[in-house]
Amino acid sequence: MKCVTCSSLTKEVSIKKYRAELAIMMSCKRSIKANHTLDDYSARDLIYQLSQCDNPYNCPHGRPVLVNFTKSDMEKMFRRIQENHTSLRELGKY
Repeated sequence: MKCVTCSSLTKEVSIKKYRAELAIMMSCKRSIKANHTLDDYSARDLIYQLSQCDNPYNCPHGRPVLVNFTKSDMEKMFRRIQENHTSLRELGKY
């Protein structure tokens, strides 16, 4: 069995790359998950911190951080308007 020394590891993995990967992993572990609520101060602070980022639109893994919804999208989500103009009565909901 071959012994791996610390000096041979540094040849394969740079400290800078290791720190970057560690920071990415830690940021994902500490991220705000679904159904996690924020108080007003925390939400405003988060938006401020995002505004200071070079790329506030994606996480380090490429997943979107911000999503744009049009007014029409929001109305559909809250059933203010129906796609294809189907009424709730026609859907059997009333």
